[in-house]
Amino acid sequence: MQPQEHKKEVVKAVRAKVQQLSVQGEVELELAKEFIRESAYWDHPTGSLVRAPKHANRIYDNNRNNWVIDFGANSFLVGAAIYRCQQVLLEFLEKAEFGDVMPRPQLREKLELIVRGSVSNHEGDEYDGYYLVDDNFMRFGTQAINIYDFVNLIFSKGGIDDSLFDSDREN
Repeated sequence: MQPQEHKKEVVKAVRAKVQQLSVQGEVELELAKEFIRESAYWDHPTGSLVRAPKHANRIYDNNRNNWVIDFGANSFLVGAAIYRCQQVLLEFLEKAEFGDVMPRPQLREKLELIVRGSVSNHEGDEYDGYYLVDDNFMRFGTQAINIYDFVNLIFSKGGIDDSLFDSDREN
């Protein structure tokens, strides 16, 4: 098998996984909960952030076909973040299939911006721009979402691994 043919087969297999992140724009509740279990933290009284997997039990549907979790006056639009990341990955794979491979750091940055842009205010309106990040955390008072963990799970669930990237283009 030629290298280009092999790359196309890899992309095809990964695309099938990426397409499972949402179906017709809808993210399954259990998947949204998994993302929160893996990326939610709370500020422990000792002063350190610790994982908060039970936050996943607070996810609800905001009647806009979107899973959300409230953190004070803000809401993290977990369903929208997953769906939007899926769309970027599908675009990435479309280009990768024909040899135009975005470097992993650039793809990660693009996905992190999507996560940071998936926040709404107390009225449900999404913010213009991106939510602030402090050491990979979007902090909402004593609660936080770790964008690095969130994107790692996007990569894992989507099957995005080193086989998709040209190692000589990474640097």
